[in-house]
Amino acid sequence: ILLAIVGLLAVIFLIIGGFRYITAGGNEETAEEAKKTVTNAIIGIVIVILAFVIVRVISNALITQEV
Repeated sequence: ILLAIVGLLAVIFLIIGGFRYITAGGNEETAEEAKKTVTNAIIGIVIVILAFVIVRVISNALITQEV
């Protein structure tokens, strides 16, 4: 559940960063801040996906392990 919440937050930040970039209106500072927001949101999404995959692989390995 926590991974889903964090993933949703990362997507929201991606949308906010994109909106800020579009509405920057030629202002370099605002555009750079928006680019950083988008970059950090993408990094966050990648981390969430990798964490989900790691948890899934480990749980499958523990569940299917035969004694």
